[in-house]
Amino acid sequence: MNCECVAYPFPHRPLSGRCDARALWERAYEDGFECLDCCYSRRSTERHPYGEGYAAEHLRECEVREYADCPAVQRLIR
Repeated sequence: MNCECVAYPFPHRPLSGRCDARALWERAYEDGFECLDCCYSRRSTERHPYGEGYAAEHLRECEVREYADCPAVQRLIR
């Protein structure tokens, strides 16, 4: 598994040296599948008036402080 974050200008081993695994975290967050049961994932729904009804907007936010602490990143590098 290689990381392509901006810590180095070449693919490198995740969490090595200056690498904080941000690229791996972004990929996992964009996919969203790893976040479904994650303890750092906060999901909410906002309802907005739309015509005669309401539109629901589903939001997802990641509260992990360090990319290396993300469970999805940990699973990807093993």
